[in-house]
Amino acid sequence: MLGTSNTRWRLAAVLGTLLLAGGCTDAVAPGIRPALKSAKHLSINSSSPTILQLDPGAPPLFNNGVSFWAKVGAQRSGKIYFQKKSGGPGKVYAELQVDGNSLRARPDGTPFVAGDSVLITMTVLSMTDILFEFAPSGLTFNSTNPATLVLDYSGAGADLNKDGVVDDEDQAIEQQLGIYRQATPGAPFVRIMSIRSMTKKKLMADVGGFSRYAIAY
Repeated sequence: MLGTSNTRWRLAAVLGTLLLAGGCTDAVAPGIRPALKSAKHLSINSSSPTILQLDPGAPPLFNNGVSFWAKVGAQRSGKIYFQKKSGGPGKVYAELQVDGNSLRARPDGTPFVAGDSVLITMTVLSMTDILFEFAPSGLTFNSTNPATLVLDYSGAGADLNKDGVVDDEDQAIEQQLGIYRQATPGAPFVRIMSIRSMTKKKLMADVGGFSRYAIAY
């Protein structure tokens, strides 16, 4: 389960290492996930969250969704990008990495075996809220080698509460940011164990299955 010492160790190890996106990546572009520095662990919390919003001046999205094939025995990833001024893919907004041993079972409970693959789709649910949906719903990953989700919140800007003023309250909010999971539409959002880099403005979490995920506080 998330929150164990093994999970914290795994996340910390990933944060300290440059990982090449191996094999087949999403159709937009393969890439290198940057190492995150000044990472801080966040405690698990189930309070009612406020979903973080993008700043009106944030770059537009290059793609608001992506599909890629995850396969047993191969490392695959999908990425959603902000758009560069030139029109091409810019900073990575959301990335899901699936290792070769991550796939556990299909939505109907059928376990994955060697050579099996599944089409994974990542979708941006809001042009303002930092909120994503992952399909197929019910897909599960191995608890000892889960998929890894990395979300970028630099697009939220410095005025995190959107009150028109950048002050100590915004700094306090940043300290509380975490990744929250919504099991099904309409269900409560529950905070999961994550690691935050205030330097890189990113959050990372191991995920055991598919649903909706958001950055919130």
